[in-house]
Amino acid sequence: MDRESIRKSFRPSKISILFVGESPPANGAFFYVCSPMTRYMAQVFGDVLGREFQSVNHFLNVFMAENCYLDDLSYTPVDNLARLERRGIINSCVAALGERMAEYQPEQVIAILKSIDAPVRRAAQLAELHVPVYSIPFPGHGNQRRFVLQLSDLLKSINALVP
Repeated sequence: MDRESIRKSFRPSKISILFVGESPPANGAFFYVCSPMTRYMAQVFGDVLGREFQSVNHFLNVFMAENCYLDDLSYTPVDNLARLERRGIINSCVAALGERMAEYQPEQVIAILKSIDAPVRRAAQLAELHVPVYSIPFPGHGNQRRFVLQLSDLLKSINALVP
């Protein structure tokens, strides 16, 4: 699977909300194909938009139509690495993310994993973006409910999606 070709096929021409993940998971799951994060994100978008999605692809097309895009700090999976090695790889990817962010020019950025908040903010600074940057918990390791609640509240508070 060529993840980056798939990811790019869902890139909207204008990005209102750039979601940033740490990396694709080592288990081969991928947001733009189907992963647990895709399902939790679809749950939140369905709640905020007052819609139901018939399939993952339906949700992903609505996600793109809402000018949302998910990129990762690292395109190489890091979730199976030791903490120090993981942190080193993530920090080495900040400049590349900053270059992509400069190209994307998002209106808002949401980091999906509290521990990547600082690297995502550094990338936004490198991109000379002057937009809000938020962070929410990753929907794993018992944080699924927190993810759904915090992302839902955030999207409603910033009036990001129009039902």
